[in-house]
Amino acid sequence: MTQSAPPVRTYDESLLLPVDLASVAWGRTWVRQFLRDYPEVQTGGIGPGQPTRGAVWPEFSRSDAALNAALYLDSVLLDVGGTLTPFYRPHFTAARLYLGDPNVWRTRNVEGSSETRRDPGEIIRMWLNQGRAFDALFPTGTPLPPFELQEIETASTASDYFSPSIPLIVGGL
Repeated sequence: MTQSAPPVRTYDESLLLPVDLASVAWGRTWVRQFLRDYPEVQTGGIGPGQPTRGAVWPEFSRSDAALNAALYLDSVLLDVGGTLTPFYRPHFTAARLYLGDPNVWRTRNVEGSSETRRDPGEIIRMWLNQGRAFDALFPTGTPLPPFELQEIETASTASDYFSPSIPLIVGGL
């Protein structure tokens, strides 16, 4: 059985500037920047004379293809010389992906220990406020759909701890 190639993931910090609303690579780089979806070099535990470790992508990192598709779905199509061209809003895409991520949690309890993270709505509002700088670069009069942030109940009393077991069947066929 052959193994499929790992998904392509790229991050090039040099693409953050200059701003190019029509570049999918620029938009993807900004989405990764907002989501902190970029490789990090883990240096702990390396002894003297040992080779350095390569960069490691986050556990739930998205592929370039997935981010490109998400960016396109959130893009604004503008007529540029008779051709409809997608212009990207990476802050909008990052906010939508973050809210839809099943791995994002606000409060959790695991075996008697609890942990609380920042409110996802607060993070989203921050990104959208930062993204106003991108939105201001669209041609005057371009209709930009607003991001609708629904109030979501994120607290849960259910434990995130799951004890796998085989259920016993009582009775017979």
